[in-house]
Amino acid sequence: MKRSLLALSFCLLWSQAALPSGLIKKPDMVLVASVESTLGPLSVEEVRKLYLGETLLGNGQTIKPLLNYSDGYLQELFMHKVLFMNTTTYEHHILSRVFRVGGNRPKVYTGLHKLLGALTADPNTITYMYIDEAGVHPDLKVLSILWADRDWPTHNK
Repeated sequence: MKRSLLALSFCLLWSQAALPSGLIKKPDMVLVASVESTLGPLSVEEVRKLYLGETLLGNGQTIKPLLNYSDGYLQELFMHKVLFMNTTTYEHHILSRVFRVGGNRPKVYTGLHKLLGALTADPNTITYMYIDEAGVHPDLKVLSILWADRDWPTHNK
């Protein structure tokens, strides 16, 4: 029995290693806000500035970024593709900035339910999530696409 499980595990690992990484589609990452929000689209550069501690106004109101740590892969994807650093470096940077210049670090949410509650409670808050996740919540609107998996092979050449 142990040999069968070991052999099966080996086969699964080998088959995953044999797949080209471009064949595994990752969902797009989008910037979202409450459907009640009057915020418009934000560029990736503006989002980066917000999450690195700069103040940006949307319709005369301060935009408040929220960190979505409900999914470890999404969290690292956001850190690498939008902020160009890993979570540890980001945490060090943002805490250092708060001690040097003042201000607040973005609030961290490890649960999606509380994150959604915070988004709907304040129309000036934003966060990031997978596009398919945002699509199932009618109280959210997508402001921008932050990252799309463009490596997906197309068959219509």
